Amino acid sequence: MEYQLTKSASNSLLLLPSKERALVECIKHLDWCDEGILIEALKSYLQWFRDDEKLYECAKHFGVEKDTIDYWINEALTDEEV
Repeated sequence: MEYQLTKSASNSLLLLPSKERALVECIKHLDWCDEGILIEALKSYLQWFRDDEKLYECAKHFGVEKDTIDYWINEALTDEEV
């Protein structure tokens, strides 16, 4: 329940997910997030913070297959802006 969560500096009752957890949860629950927003978030993550080991570790914790993560990474890397 507290996996990869930190307390907010402004409100200790508010728990913030790590970048990796936020992405994995959006991938696992696509009904929570628009695919376009997910792809843009992944693009930013890959450009600025990319840590495949942390991303795959988080995915494993939440039961998301590595192939699924790889699929969405590929979607973000090959996405062409219109």
